[in-house]
Amino acid sequence: MLQPMPTLLSAQNIAGVKSGMLFSIGFGLNPELTASSGGQTGSGSFSSSFSFGLGYQEISVGYLGYSAEVEYNRSSSSATSFVNTSIIGNVNYGFSEKAYALGGLNYTNLSISGGSSSVSAGSGMGYQAGVGFNITEKSAIEIVKKSMKSELSQNGVSLDLETSALELRSRLSF
Repeated sequence: MLQPMPTLLSAQNIAGVKSGMLFSIGFGLNPELTASSGGQTGSGSFSSSFSFGLGYQEISVGYLGYSAEVEYNRSSSSATSFVNTSIIGNVNYGFSEKAYALGGLNYTNLSISGGSSSVSAGSGMGYQAGVGFNITEKSAIEIVKKSMKSELSQNGVSLDLETSALELRSRLSF
């Protein structure tokens, strides 16, 4: 008897599937901020970037899977902190039980604080793409290029902001 083709929602029936809740911790490698307004652009880098997230993932060998996550990211320079809270959605593809690729979109809310003041820079869309390597059945290491965009409007001046980083992430499934 013929078996129906597996779908994203019935991937539990596929050998080599990894699914369940996830917790992630990430460190940004050379995180940057780019600001542009009226044809002028400036950029700078952060001294540190740290993130953690909670979500759900389903990765299948030879099939498309998905992940959804809520992530908190804090990037700092000498006197200023940038905090991103993101909702992340990815499509992934398992090449083998050890390696997979991922890519997707994020919706991000950015706030900036320095000294005793803080300002919300609003929300925007971004993307991420990367590769992951399963270390054990419940843990993986990922290398992800992430970009998050938002807009800051204050005192009649509007700035388009983009934070980006190559991120090294550890994922734990439970």
